[in-house]
Amino acid sequence: METNKRIENKEINIIKRAVVEQIEELYNKLILKKKAS
Repeated sequence: METNKRIENKEINIIKRAVVEQIEELYNKLILKKKAS
């Protein structure tokens, strides 16, 4: 059970990091658009 939890936590952390990176990309694009206009 402990090893399964550890694997799940790793997967969750990977997913969280991917989501955060996507949000940061979108946020940066919005800022660039606002600066351009």
